Amino acid sequence: MRDRWLIDTVRLAWRTRILGHIESDLRLRLCQIAEDAAVQVFAGNLRDLLLAAPAGARPTMGLDPGYRTGVKVAVVSETGQTAATTTIYPHPTPRAFAVFKIPAPVASCAQMRSTTSSLTGRRPRRFP
Repeated sequence: MRDRWLIDTVRLAWRTRILGHIESDLRLRLCQIAEDAAVQVFAGNLRDLLLAAPAGARPTMGLDPGYRTGVKVAVVSETGQTAATTTIYPHPTPRAFAVFKIPAPVASCAQMRSTTSSLTGRRPRRFP
């Protein structure tokens, strides 16, 4: 009698507790392995796309726009070698405004903000 009760208790514990935990743990591990493999495949595909020549095998010029620090220009040959790099300044610098005594655009923007609002006819509120 006692042996039968013990066997039934072990079977019940196996079905209700242990088996469920083992299944969920196994599923979690398999999902993690599948996710890691998917990330590796994605990383390989993305690396290939990013390292591929965007315009094919032709010389390419790239521009990195910048106002204060200038526009960076880089030229890459058809083999992927860097042919030339430089920085150009297509906009006048604030120093050029001071040398030629031209009012800087920033000052005119500040003056425009301090005037009355065209929508309400009142001066804008200043917050401390």
